[in-house]
Amino acid sequence: MSLRRRIARTLRRKDEAARAPVPPISVTLFEFATPMTDTMPVPRKLAHLKAAMALAQLAWNLPILERSGDPALAKEYRAMAEAELATKPALARELVAQMMKSRLTRYARDERLVTFVDVVEDGAELRILATDSHVREGL
Repeated sequence: MSLRRRIARTLRRKDEAARAPVPPISVTLFEFATPMTDTMPVPRKLAHLKAAMALAQLAWNLPILERSGDPALAKEYRAMAEAELATKPALARELVAQMMKSRLTRYARDERLVTFVDVVEDGAELRILATDSHVREGL
């Protein structure tokens, strides 16, 4: 295949990816938090899932704020994240570190920040509620 055709195919794929619908942030955040939620016993307890989603929010936002956001806000958010993680078990700290790396690789194109996350009971199910903003809008 010629170089011109390869470049055209790459550009076409990037254009198609840019036009693809973005899943709701709650769906994306739950998928992102899978390394953490997979370590939980089933059925998952509300308090455990709330804690996991709060850590997932930290792991989701911090790398993007440090890369593209307001430096002062990023520094403040880093201090808050480190204070929160200092109280968590070693496994949780390790999982958050892995998730932060994943945020900059697998989820790098998603420029949304999680502005709010909560877990609520909906009958027999637990539902994740989350809102987002663009990195330029801040938290």
